[in-house]
Amino acid sequence: MHQFSTTPQAPLGVLSQRNQFMELMKFIASFFVVFIHAPFPGSFGSFLYSMGQFAVPMFFMITGYFNFGATDAQVRRRAKHLFRLFLTGALIRVILSCAAVELRGGSTVAYLISYIPEPDEIIRLLVLHRPPYTGHLWFLVGMLACYGIFGAVVRFQGETSRNYKPFYCLSLSAFAVYFAVEVVGPVASPEGSGLTGYNGWFLGLSMFGIGLFMRQYQQRLTQAFGLTGKKLILWLLAGLAVTVIQWYGVSGQPLFGILIFVFSLMLLMIRFPKLIPTPGADRFFSALGKLSMWIYLVHLPLLTFYGQIFQSTLQNLLGAKEPWLYPLLLAAASLVLSLVLYLLAPLGRRLQKAVGKQ
Repeated sequence: MHQFSTTPQAPLGVLSQRNQFMELMKFIASFFVVFIHAPFPGSFGSFLYSMGQFAVPMFFMITGYFNFGATDAQVRRRAKHLFRLFLTGALIRVILSCAAVELRGGSTVAYLISYIPEPDEIIRLLVLHRPPYTGHLWFLVGMLACYGIFGAVVRFQGETSRNYKPFYCLSLSAFAVYFAVEVVGPVASPEGSGLTGYNGWFLGLSMFGIGLFMRQYQQRLTQAFGLTGKKLILWLLAGLAVTVIQWYGVSGQPLFGILIFVFSLMLLMIRFPKLIPTPGADRFFSALGKLSMWIYLVHLPLLTFYGQIFQSTLQNLLGAKEPWLYPLLLAAASLVLSLVLYLLAPLGRRLQKAVGKQ
């Protein structure tokens, strides 16, 4: 039976090793996101859909965790990187959509003109973090909002103080609103609002702050509550059980169980950062973590391309099997394209540096 590594944790404020567990879970969660947007049919698809709700809160929490102790320059650099990822995701969507338009005999020029956002769509992007045509990229827009607020706090408090109390107050307020609207509210009204559940001001800011808090006080949390691996696994299973009960029995909204699940998972990942304590393992898990972002960026454009070009043909060929196969096909295609883009990324950086020198 596999045993978690008991490698001592790094001192507070120091990340001397890569958290392999987090990188692995980012990779796994990216496929849950795929199966949210391309669900399997029936109760199995409903179960995966409900469990997949843990992915985005976990992504926000992990980002907050790794921003503990970040300087103003680091926050700016990471925000710029996120913005480049947003543009990359939008570009992938445009390229695949233009290809689909051409294959269907349409006009690429007319499509590109229609792609220009309206003023109300720009407002929705800035206020609600709902990008037009690239809805899955709301996560990056929400993360940029978190970086903007977190960067302002770091700049105001000073880089060496690590006094995050103002940010924790904002995060707690955001979490209170999110919990009331998205977790408690659907019990009375099963449809829910979705207003606070898919943007950075509420879901993003609250989870980012929780991840930051867990990083700052991880030793105190572990010692005060006796967070052994067995206890955290039990809490993880409890969250899974509550999620199933909520989805199938109580309100149809599994977010309370998901919160228990993702909080327990986050603490478990912090408690046991090393899965394979061998040389070179960090590099492998790092690659998985980077692939998770590429899968996130490419899967929805690929889904749209599939729906416009291949789906009707495969439905005629496969019949009732197609709804079961197309999520797997999408996951496989997303992984392959992500691997290609991951391998090409260093070449792109070298070309950028070469152009910059000239």
